[in-house]
Amino acid sequence: LEEVPPVLGGGLASRLEVFDLSHNYDLEVTEKGLAILGSLPALRRLVLSDSCRRPVPRQAVCRVLPVLCELEVRGLE
Repeated sequence: LEEVPPVLGGGLASRLEVFDLSHNYDLEVTEKGLAILGSLPALRRLVLSDSCRRPVPRQAVCRVLPVLCELEVRGLE
């Protein structure tokens, strides 16, 4: 996760409530990605895969998510 997709630009990212990245098996959450996740105030549910190329740092992700956001990590489907 390096950047917010263009479709979410122009302020729409601030209203994003569900962000499902569970089918992105090449996902790599970097420090920049953590900052992006932390800048999504309306986020209520983040879905990641535990089958991605590099393990998602669950504690680091939870630390930056909004208080009411639920983190779901799915296995290989």
